[in-house]
Amino acid sequence: MKVAFFSTLTNTSWGGSEVLWYKTALHMQKNGVRVAAFVKKWETEALSIRILREAGVEVFLYSTWKDINLSQRMIRKVKRHFFLEKNILDDVFKWEPDLVFFSQSHSYDLGYFPAKVVSDLLRTKIPYCIICQNNTDYSFVPETEVRSKIKQIYRRAEHVFFVSKRNRRTAEHIICVPVENSRILSNSISISANEVGILPYPNDEVIHFASVARLRCSHKGQNLLLDVFSQPVWRQRNWVLNFYGSGEDESYLKELVSYLRLEGKVNFNGQVSDIRSVWEKNHVLLLASFGEGMPLALQEAMLCGRPGVVTDVGGNSELIDDNVCGWIAKGNALASFSEALERAWDNRKGWAKTGELAFKKAIANIDLYPQETLLNYALEQTERKSKN
Repeated sequence: MKVAFFSTLTNTSWGGSEVLWYKTALHMQKNGVRVAAFVKKWETEALSIRILREAGVEVFLYSTWKDINLSQRMIRKVKRHFFLEKNILDDVFKWEPDLVFFSQSHSYDLGYFPAKVVSDLLRTKIPYCIICQNNTDYSFVPETEVRSKIKQIYRRAEHVFFVSKRNRRTAEHIICVPVENSRILSNSISISANEVGILPYPNDEVIHFASVARLRCSHKGQNLLLDVFSQPVWRQRNWVLNFYGSGEDESYLKELVSYLRLEGKVNFNGQVSDIRSVWEKNHVLLLASFGEGMPLALQEAMLCGRPGVVTDVGGNSELIDDNVCGWIAKGNALASFSEALERAWDNRKGWAKTGELAFKKAIANIDLYPQETLLNYALEQTERKSKN
């Protein structure tokens, strides 16, 4: 069996949206499937891509229109006129997989592909599935042409996998039809199943809050967190905010810390590979996102026995029962997140118990082996195709 993974991530070399397909590719390769990965070319290659190659996965690199210079664009225009331009999916079709998984960092990425690429995708006899990661409620509506293309692409797919029910509902509102060939699929966490378990609660008089996310304010809302903690009530309390992650807004956030006079209260810890070490030290996850799929940070925190204060986006409210195993801010604004965090603070003596309930909710709702689920799915699809 041959299975291809095509990642639509083009704004950074790696992110949380890539973990699911990456782990599934490695798992399939280990279990005798011939696997190929199609990813955007970057000057500095992500470590995960090198790991895929070392595991035997065939890696193909593609470039997007904005990555090439003006003279190359002119040549492409001429080629397009004579129908000679290489389709971004040509290497996928040439490889002749039995099944293709398109991993979308945002639920409508494929709709932004050129019209010819989309038409070729709709005509191919190669079966494909789509994995939808992030989505945004209400504030983002794609153009009519994009919505039309994504509707056709969804309909033609064998299945469309969403990582939360909320994201599926949002997608259906965007394309104005139900995605009847859809399934809900758990995201793949960075801790192994045998590491899952409630960690001893930190015994520290200083409360440590953790924000585990890419440092990208337009998505993860770290600047909103700093604004909350700059309010007078928080200046009188004994706390530390720990940022874990890297990203394009790191320098801005450091300037903002200085501007808001929060020096000594906020730490930038960079990328941390051992997520359990984060939750050995920290009491509560803070996630002020403006859009999500099913955030890995929340799943991992709960599976380590830590509650979260989160915005009501993506699948957050599917994991957290408000005031039971965490706290949900009804909006991603200063007043609403402050209110949710205040409720959490008032209950701080019960955080260990809340963390236990968070663990129970997570373990009952998260598939710890989604890569195995996708492997079995691929085997079933191939078997069904051979019978037909």
